[in-house]
Formats: sequence, structure tokens, C-alpha cells
Amino acid sequence: MTDDGRSLPAPARQADAPLEEVDLAARVSRLERRAERERLARKEAERLLNDKSAELFDALQNSRESERHLQLALWASGEGIWSWRAVDDRVLVRHLVMDGVETPPESHSVERLRAIVHPDDQVGFSLAWQAVVRGTRADIDAACRIRWEGQWRWVRLRGRSVERDAQGQVSRIVGTIKDITSQRDSDRSLQLMAHAFANTHDAMAVVDSQWQIVEGNAAMARMMATSTDALRGMALLEHMELPVQDIERGRIWRGERVLRCCGQAVDVDVAVAAVDPMEGDSQFAVVALQDARERKRAQRELHRQAMSDSLTGLPNRTAIQRQLEGVLQSGKPAGLIFIDLDGFKLVNDSAGHEVGDGLLRAVAQRLGDAITPPSFVGRWGGDEFIVVVPDLDSHDQVRTLGHAILARCRQTVPASNRMLAVGASLGAAIAPRDGQDAATLLRRADAAMYRAKENGRNRLEFFEPRLEQQVRRRAELLTQLRLDADSDRFHFEIQSIMDRQGRLAGGEMLMRWSTPAHGQVSPNEFIPLAEQAGLMGALGQHAVTKAVEAAARLGCRNGDPVRIAVNISATQLRDGLLCDGLLSLCDQMGVSPRCLDLELTESAYVHDIAAAAPSLHTLHRAGFGLSLDDFGTGYSALGQLRDLPFDKVKIDRSFVLDITRSDRAARLLEGIVQMCRGLGMATVAEGVETPGQHALLLQLGVDLFQGWHFSRSQPFDAWLAQAQ
Repeated sequence: MTDDGRSLPAPARQADAPLEEVDLAARVSRLERRAERERLARKEAERLLNDKSAELFDALQNSRESERHLQLALWASGEGIWSWRAVDDRVLVRHLVMDGVETPPESHSVERLRAIVHPDDQVGFSLAWQAVVRGTRADIDAACRIRWEGQWRWVRLRGRSVERDAQGQVSRIVGTIKDITSQRDSDRSLQLMAHAFANTHDAMAVVDSQWQIVEGNAAMARMMATSTDALRGMALLEHMELPVQDIERGRIWRGERVLRCCGQAVDVDVAVAAVDPMEGDSQFAVVALQDARERKRAQRELHRQAMSDSLTGLPNRTAIQRQLEGVLQSGKPAGLIFIDLDGFKLVNDSAGHEVGDGLLRAVAQRLGDAITPPSFVGRWGGDEFIVVVPDLDSHDQVRTLGHAILARCRQTVPASNRMLAVGASLGAAIAPRDGQDAATLLRRADAAMYRAKENGRNRLEFFEPRLEQQVRRRAELLTQLRLDADSDRFHFEIQSIMDRQGRLAGGEMLMRWSTPAHGQVSPNEFIPLAEQAGLMGALGQHAVTKAVEAAARLGCRNGDPVRIAVNISATQLRDGLLCDGLLSLCDQMGVSPRCLDLELTESAYVHDIAAAAPSLHTLHRAGFGLSLDDFGTGYSALGQLRDLPFDKVKIDRSFVLDITRSDRAARLLEGIVQMCRGLGMATVAEGVETPGQHALLLQLGVDLFQGWHFSRSQPFDAWLAQAQ
């Protein structure tokens, strides 16, 4: 049988052998050709198979490379891949980068996905998802917040349906997902900046390299008197000069310029910031303008406030010094008058600061009316004023002006619905004779002013070289007085007060002060210094303490006729705790208030009777004796005594001095005594120095006497020993 299964013919006879060989050869040849064809076919098939395998391999490699490139591109863009299949209704997320970290692949059910969406975003997300799943939309593009590791992060979900089933329903959706939190934050910041740019009160514009406005806000439009649309393309340099060559990138140029627009010139503060351009962009700059008119008005107002006194409106100390220095720089003669009001502190202490302020305003007005330019007046501080007279012709010019000022200050001044009277002490210095600089001239005019006070007040004094020594003495005394007031380094003397029978009726406490550098200092010198330094309260407290001590050592009890008199200042009278403090001292030392006479000068209460009366009545009801000291030297009307609870009136020594030589003086004193007797007040004559004065005072009906005719003041302990 043959290879193909067919039966071979029976062997031929011998004769037929050649033919059979030929046939066999033919058959072999055919078999060989057939085998060759099969071999070639197999080889071609192998080639084809190899080629196809190579193609498949290349395709596989290309697919992997494409997938790798895709993954790299997605990674670079921060995009992750997600896919959804209807068969399991799950979403597979891969390569998602959250907050810079790639998350592992995760599969979520759609319900789980909805659960991690922010409540405020769930409705929008669900609508977008249902639209693409149901096929009403081919794609989805939604932004929402999802919960990730305890925080809300914004993601953008984009995708498209790519497969449908036999019924046409969407069966597969694929797409990308990206964390856009940073982008949203940047967008928010950009929106806020844009809103701030548009709504800031400062005028702002973005200009190009040609300084043409690209964009401007509403404030810029208002400043340029146009609309925001009309701003675009406007050449800024046509309205304002700018040093464009000096404006560098990375730096802010600031300056003040004039903006010209619509026929107006407006002072503006300018700030320019050159912006580094992005690649391919031209250069831009941001220009901010601020109306400088209000700032300049505020500066002028601040300068005015810095240079003027808020109470009177006059130039203040700083302004006075500057103007005075300017006057002195000219080298021409000039005059300076230092003015100090006499009695102002008493007004302030007794009537209150409001009344005192009203008085200062009224005086300032009068001084201003008395001065004519180029002279000027300013308030130095407190109750002190300065007048400067430039281009001085003669000293008489200063003298004439000074007397005019004194005349105006003597006039009564209306203040807070009352009439007040004060005087003034004036000191004058002349440049360049008395000083060539402001400090020296002021110091010497001040010295002359104190000389005027020492010489009786209400007068003008010119500087003399010897006054500087007095100024130094006053400064040293004031420093020492502050120290000694704190440590109670004063001592006291007592001067006797006698009755009509020549018996001891009491004693008056007199404060004395001695210093290491200046020895014994007169009360006429240190009491005004204490008033100036605000130390009268401390000195008064020392005095009343010693007075109560003296009364205790005398053994004063109810009805004992020996009484201790002590002066009370206006400062103490204003203290609402004065009576309680005195009662406490008396209680501690076992002294009856009736053993003390509290002496007050008219000036301690006269400027505000209404305020002083309650304190005086409180003291009187407590049992303290009240004496009106130095009667006749103050400012009150006699009728005021009717309403105040004084027990005694001490007649000033100026009334006693001439009674033996002048009938008029004697009759005047007799009238005072009779008036006081009619008001139920005893009288005490001060300064009784001769037997003749004593005899006449007895004849006129005076009740008590004090003076050198009876005794000089004695040291505290010595007087007490004698009195006991």
C-alpha cells in the first residue's frame, strides 16, 4: 500500500520491468515534489507564524509603552484613573494622588462613594452621576469635596460611557479623577485678590510696558472722573509724571506726585510695583494712588496741635521756642515778656479746674487783643504766658506793652458765670543784651518775673544780672522743700494770743524751715514755693498734726480756754476728708475739737463760696473753731461773712499799723469790730507792737490780741512749758 493508503499493483512480469521502474521513478518524483511543497508550506507557515508573533510582540510592547506613557502623563498631571461597570456597580480607582501622595487602588460601591461626598455637594454629584449612568449624558464632569484622612479635599471627576449592553444601557464608564484642593485654594485667593483690587478704597491700575492702563478699579475711575471701561488704554503718563527709569523689578517705588485730570490737580501718594513677566508676556506694573489731600490736612492739623495750646489756641511752648529762635537769628534787638498770673492757683484750688480753664481762656483773649504783629503771645504752661516783641526800637516799647498787659489783667474776667479778678507779675529781658539764645532769654525773663512777685506782684520788672543768683536759690530751695516735705523736716513755733484781761487765751502755730545750704528760710519765701510745687497739702498736714499734739500736751478738754490756732490751706479745704482726718487725730490724742481754731485766709474760699461753705459748716458742726485770717487783704465782700460759720475774725496788721496816727484808720477798724460783733464774731488784732496800739484797740472793743507787744513766737516745747 502507498503512503496515501491506496493498494499497490501486483508485480509485473519480467518483460514489463523497465516500464515498472519508470513508473516507480515517476511516483517517487511526485512524492518528492509533494514533500517539497509540504516543506515549503510548513516553512511559509512558520515564517508567517514568526512574523505574526513578532507583530504581536511589538504590539504588546507598544501597548505597554503606551500604558507607561499614559501612566506617566497622568502622574505628572496628578490625574488618577477610575472605571465603573454596571455588572457589579462598583468604581475602581487607581493612581489617585491626594495631597501629593499616591493612594493604593481602591474599589468602592457607588453608595460608598456617595457617603464620602460632602453633604453640600451630594445632590449635585448624584444628579451628574445618574445622568451619565442612565445615558441622558455621554460624559460626566463634576467637582466635589470628599472625606479623606479626616479632612475635606476637593476632587474633579471626569469620565465618559464607553460600553453599552444589548439593550443599549450603559455598562461601562471610564475616566480620570484629580485632587484640585490646591487649585481651588489658589482660585479662591485669586478671587479674593480680584475682589480686593476692585473694591479697595485706594485707586489701583495695572499698566503695560507703555504705561497704558490695562485694568483699573472703581476708585481709580472715580479719581480720574471716568468709568472703569474708559480707563482701559488710557496713557497714565499723560496725567502724572513718573520716574519710569528708576522703577526696578522686585522693588516698590514710592513717592508723591500731582495727578492732573479734568482740569484739577490732586496731590497723590504713589506706589508702583513692576511685575516680573511670564515667558512670552510683556512687562506689567501695578500702580496704587492715594489721595494725599486728607493726609496733608491731617498733617497740618497735627502740626497745629503740636504747635498750639489746646486750651487757649495760642502757640504752645514748642512753637514759642521755635519762633523765638527765628527772631533771635536775625540779630536784631528783641524783647521778651514772661507773664505769670497772680492768684490763679487760688482760683484753681478753690473754684475748680473748669473755672480756672475759663479764666485762662479769657486772659489769653485779652493778651491777644493787646498784641499787634509782628509781636506774638503764647502760653508757656499753667498760668504762664510769653510775649515776644521782634525788631525792638527801644526798651520803652517793652515797658509800654507791659503796662498795657497789666491793665488788662487787672480787669475782672467773666468765667463760668462769675466775675474773677487776678493780677499778673511780668518779667522782661532784652536781646541781645540779656541773652542771644532762646533758653537764656527765657530764663532771665523768668527771673525778672519772680523779682516782680517778690516786690509786691502786679508789676513789671526788667532783668538784672544779680537776679540769676536768686533764680538759682529758688531752684535749690524748691528741690530741698520737696525732700523735706516728704520727711517732715520742719519745726514749729507758737505765738501767744491774749484776752482783754491780759491772760493767755491761746497760741498760733507758726511753721519754720531751716536748710543746710541757706539756713533759716522765711515763710514769705517758702510758702509761695510750696504753693507753686503743690506741697501745701503735705505742709498743712504736718501743721495740724503738731497743733493737735500741742493741744494734747496742754491737756485741753471741754471748756478749757487755751486754744491752739493753725492755718488751713485751700488745698486742705477742698479735701472732702479734712474733717474726718482732723477728728481721727483728735480722737487718737484725746483732744476735743473745741481746743483747735482753724484759720483760713479769704483767698482760701472766696473764689468759690458755694464749694467752701459745706466744708466750713461740717467743721463747725464737729466743734472746731473757725477764724477768718488776714481780714481785709482778700477779695470778698463783707456781706459774705453772713453766710459762713466763722467764730473769729483776725484783723490784718495793716489795719493796726496806723490807728494811733490816723483817725480814719481808727474809725475803719472800729467799723470792722462793730460789724463783727453784730454778726456774733470775736475779733483778734494781729501785729500789736506798742502799748498805744493796745490801749486804742481795747477802747475800740477788740476781743483778743497778738503781737510783739505781748511776746514773740517761741519754740514749740518752750511755749508749751510756759503755757502749762
